[in-house]
Amino acid sequence: DGCYRGEVGDLGEFGGTREVVTFTPVDTGIVAKRPGSIDYGEMSLQIARDAADAGQVALQDALDGTNAGEIHSFEVTDRNGDKLYFTGIVSSFTYNAGSANTIFGGSCTINLTTKPLAVEAA
Repeated sequence: DGCYRGEVGDLGEFGGTREVVTFTPVDTGIVAKRPGSIDYGEMSLQIARDAADAGQVALQDALDGTNAGEIHSFEVTDRNGDKLYFTGIVSSFTYNAGSANTIFGGSCTINLTTKPLAVEAA
């Protein structure tokens, strides 16, 4: 069914998670905790496969084409027009031919390299 071609069905959950660094002194036995590094996670896109879709072509190219290994800029727009901007590395682009009752799809994983910047619609 062509109405699903090139569409993203699920963007997944992504955002920051901070590591907590710990140290337990022998004399008190109380765990001391300090803020550690932040990982902004990864976005896992579930897609309906379309080999002619410009976005999917760009994602595939970012994985293993002429733009492989580079950090790329991304924009996500929600239904209200609010946007999230971030940079990331495309770390996977896979296909899922599925079964008789599924749309030919796939997935793509983007590892965020920056904090998502939220911009409200005008």
